[in-house]
Amino acid sequence: MKLKFLMLSFAVIGAVSAQAITFNFSNVFSGDTPSGPPAWASLTIVNDGTVSGLNKVKFTLTNLTDPASGQFITELLLNLTSIPSDFAFVTGSDTPSGRFTGDSHGSNFVNDAGEKFDYDATFNIPNNGKRVIGGTSVSWDVKGTGLDANHFLTFATPQGDNPRDIYAMVHMQGLPNGGSAKLNGTVAVPEPTSMAALGIAAVGLLRKRRK
Repeated sequence: MKLKFLMLSFAVIGAVSAQAITFNFSNVFSGDTPSGPPAWASLTIVNDGTVSGLNKVKFTLTNLTDPASGQFITELLLNLTSIPSDFAFVTGSDTPSGRFTGDSHGSNFVNDAGEKFDYDATFNIPNNGKRVIGGTSVSWDVKGTGLDANHFLTFATPQGDNPRDIYAMVHMQGLPNGGSAKLNGTVAVPEPTSMAALGIAAVGLLRKRRK
């Protein structure tokens, strides 16, 4: 009984972590280096219920640079393990309105910096108060049959000798020298305190079960 309960507890922990994926953009893939300490951006992908019978997944992209630096994100590239035939943007899901400008998708649809990606989201470029600048975020949803956050946990298709471990990439512009950067994302490991809290919860449930 104890073994079964422990297995169930760890299964619950695994299920919780599987519902949310976070990428930290701390490495320069090409171009210049943004000002300030890394990570310069982060992306969280979570399951977000359903709409019209289709699964929804929510993206939240955050620019972590200093707002005063003027650096802003103009593009996000991702990959999918498989693309549902009815995959689509959820109209009206972008918040705040005006930062998200569109998306497109297809198998190896975009070739950027020697890597082929399946999903391309773009963001406002004009300096009209709607850029994804430091300290701001933009969120939006996509939908599709059987779609899950884990669909986006897969590598781009490299060209030639390019790296084979690129999950995601953002394009950041407005760097101090006027240049731009392509930043690649790595999967964030849960903080030790978060994992400890989950472990303590599991032990607490086990003790309660014993009583």
